[in-house]
Parts: sequence; structure tokens; C-alpha cells
Amino acid sequence: MVSIEARVDGKWYPSKGEYMFGPDMSQMDACTHAEDRAKKQVMREKIPETLKSEKNLNCSLTKSKKSCRVIYMNTNIGKVKFMETCNE
Repeated sequence: MVSIEARVDGKWYPSKGEYMFGPDMSQMDACTHAEDRAKKQVMREKIPETLKSEKNLNCSLTKSKKSCRVIYMNTNIGKVKFMETCNE
């Protein structure tokens, strides 16, 4: 567990972070992860976050195909599309 104070816009905000570690991680690495968690907590609470998302879809009708032949292969990762041939 680490305790920090982070300054945002000239003001100080206390925060704490925890990280459990085992035999595959050093104590220093665990403390770094705990410190990152404490910093993120302050950022989430005190810094405004604005997200913008945009999707552009362009759909058009195409000439339909009379018949298609799809060949699949059974592999160790499952059924995989191998080849597709279509008649117009």
C-alpha cells in the first residue's frame, strides 16, 4: 500500500493505492503498480475527462450473386474459411 499526494491545478489531493504481489514480482514493482493506481484514482476524481467517438458507415447495394461456393478447412483452431468462388 502506498499513500501519495497529487497536485492538480495548484491543489493537493491525498490518495492511496494497493497492489498484491507474489513470488514472481519484486516488492518495488508492486509498489510502482500501487502508486500508479493511486495516481489514476486522483485523475479520475479531479481531472475532467471528455471522450468523443465517431463512426462513419458507407453502405451501398451491390449486384447480387447468383451462387457462391465456399470451402472450409478443419484446423486445430477450428473451422477456417479457405476459399470462396462466386458466379454473377
